Amino acid sequence: MGYPKDLREYLQLLEEKDKLIRIKREVNKDTELYPIVKLQFRGLPKEERKAFLFEKVVDVRGKKYNIPVVICALGASQEIYALGMNCDPDKILDKWAEVQLNPIDPVVISNGPVHEEIHIGEGLLEHSGLEEFPIPISTPGFDAGPFIASPYWVTKDPEIGVVNVGTYRVHVKGPLKTGIMWHSVDQHIARHWAKSRKMAVPLQAALVVGASPNIGHVSVTKLSPEINEFAFAGAIAGYPVELVKCKTVDLEVPAFAEVVFEGELSIDEVEPEAPYGEALGYMGHRKWMPYFTIRCITHRKNSIWQTFMSQFPPSESSMIRGVGREGAVYKYLKYDCQQPWVKKVIMHESTGAAGVMTIQVSERDQEKVWETLEAVSRWIIPNSPNTKLVMAVGGDIDPENADALNWAFSFRVQPHRDCRIKTYPGKTLMDYSLVPPQAAFERDARYERMPEASHLLVNATLKWDYPPVSLPKKEFMERALKIWQEEGLPPLKLKHPWWGYSLGYWPHEFEEQADLALKGEYQRVGEMLAKQGRKL
Repeated sequence: MGYPKDLREYLQLLEEKDKLIRIKREVNKDTELYPIVKLQFRGLPKEERKAFLFEKVVDVRGKKYNIPVVICALGASQEIYALGMNCDPDKILDKWAEVQLNPIDPVVISNGPVHEEIHIGEGLLEHSGLEEFPIPISTPGFDAGPFIASPYWVTKDPEIGVVNVGTYRVHVKGPLKTGIMWHSVDQHIARHWAKSRKMAVPLQAALVVGASPNIGHVSVTKLSPEINEFAFAGAIAGYPVELVKCKTVDLEVPAFAEVVFEGELSIDEVEPEAPYGEALGYMGHRKWMPYFTIRCITHRKNSIWQTFMSQFPPSESSMIRGVGREGAVYKYLKYDCQQPWVKKVIMHESTGAAGVMTIQVSERDQEKVWETLEAVSRWIIPNSPNTKLVMAVGGDIDPENADALNWAFSFRVQPHRDCRIKTYPGKTLMDYSLVPPQAAFERDARYERMPEASHLLVNATLKWDYPPVSLPKKEFMERALKIWQEEGLPPLKLKHPWWGYSLGYWPHEFEEQADLALKGEYQRVGEMLAKQGRKL
């Protein structure tokens, strides 16, 4: 099988790779579906997480749906994420750079499966609009209703005509009406909306649910606003995305999508939106946002409903946003800023893939390290406003390992010398450390006169040579591992570092004396040290 052209082929691939669990029992979408899947994020190692396909779905009113629901298909684990990116897990950063450097323009075709069923005009409500679809409640007990958690919003810049594909959650408010939430004025759809308001023209939009994974990956990743994002999706697949024209708005959508809602976003009226369980780990308070009025619904026969697992991290949401953000920053630093010493970018899942970013560099030149940190700071302000800490580490530090980062910060950093605080007008009201939750509701959708926000830059690289890491040398640890395994002791998941290595400073005299100790001649070392004695 080549790259999957739609969600259906992709689910086949997941099943072939043993990454999909089918639930055949009847499951309530409002009270059971999300809690069942959330358990794997609270109780399984991340490499064991899988996608779930619920085949028999009901709601709290007893309604039975003939549409299955799939969740975590895009990012239950890094292995699943890599399948959607068409690469090996250890090549994701390079793949994202390649995608951004070599976009493949989409093609428009005359018809596609997404138009197998069309509800429009007098027939718009013939299947009850949004009520036709098994849209789950994501955070039972707290959410204000069902939310479309995996929408791929397609909008067009009203000034320059460039298409954006973005994921901004959708509050279901009626059979033909939803809310929308963008958390920052710098989100591309927010810019489109602001321009539409200025031009006094409603913002046309198409809301896509369920598509090949490349569409999802570009939708959740902040990419260039100057290039049609379907072109990046084409680069992931290795061939152009096929689009069809919408029926009621001047937009094109993936021809093999499962469901599309066409309509307009209000520009002269806003309504309360939320509460909803947020990816940062807290319930989102109500905010004033536009609403979406549906003019047309198209979908495939026997459609599949796709949703994302968000809420408290880690989650599918933190995986797909975090890895996508890593790829965007990596390309920005290595290619746009011409910094070849950047080796890795990590967004930490436990921080909602937002709060903490680590940059691994091979360069110890302090000017270059700070060049990287300052460049990241400039990227963060419009693109990742919830990032609070950016730490640069050397090549010997595992940027994903919190223990390693704590060690580097503890013994390679002097805060007065190696830390810088950057302040700027806040870009989001989702961060309750910036404003209390009720304050967000007091502001309008334009987010004017924002309070001051900040992030911290930390240079945790070595400033000079250090002695070796205080663990036995590699050959001794490898011999110990062999004995461990021969004795049938519990399996190990070794983390770096698990042997000692040089950090530049180690006099020949010390090396010589360690060799003597291994020959059993440590008393000679004592004699050498005695000769160096001095009177007090």
